Amino acid sequence: MEAVPKPKSKKGILGRLLDEIAKKQKESYDYDPVGNRVRIPAPRTIRYVYDNEDVILKYLKHGDREERTASYLHGPGIDEPLVVEKRRSPL
Repeated sequence: MEAVPKPKSKKGILGRLLDEIAKKQKESYDYDPVGNRVRIPAPRTIRYVYDNEDVILKYLKHGDREERTASYLHGPGIDEPLVVEKRRSPL
């Protein structure tokens, strides 16, 4: 049985893989004061509107245009939407 060569880095395989992914894609998020993710800035920006802890609207913005891409109607549980209306965005 052949010996498996050890990685040159002190990081494990998972750490090196995560580093490579991070080099290729950089994402950042914007949060409101209570910690809800409200925006994903990128060439196309995704913006979320909350009702307390529930996301109720999702918008996609490209340049100066912004379109609603989803609406959510929530029940009593967290992250359990009763109804999701998705729209295809022309952006």
